[in-house]
Amino acid sequence: MVHWMPQMERECRLFEAGDYPDKNLNISQKDLQLIAENSPSEIPVCIEHMDSTPFDGCLGTIAKLHVRGKELWGRLLQSVEANDFTRKSGANKLSIRLDPEHKRI
Repeated sequence: MVHWMPQMERECRLFEAGDYPDKNLNISQKDLQLIAENSPSEIPVCIEHMDSTPFDGCLGTIAKLHVRGKELWGRLLQSVEANDFTRKSGANKLSIRLDPEHKRI
């Protein structure tokens, strides 16, 4: 039996164009547009940019990537349960995995 879980959806800012010297990375506004165009339609949310965690696939997805000025935005789709869990754990910010070489998430 499949149980329906209430879902929540909200806008989320993913990152902005600029220099990231700690990661040896520079993202331009053009890069943001390419990232939005090249990324899959649904992107799994991760924790702290880690390659793999036990929570992969459980924290929700990001969809509908779009650029606003110097920022990349998307829509977070997450179960209410996952939202409550992340808030209670103190994880104020969720992450995505950027692939700067291929200009995608």
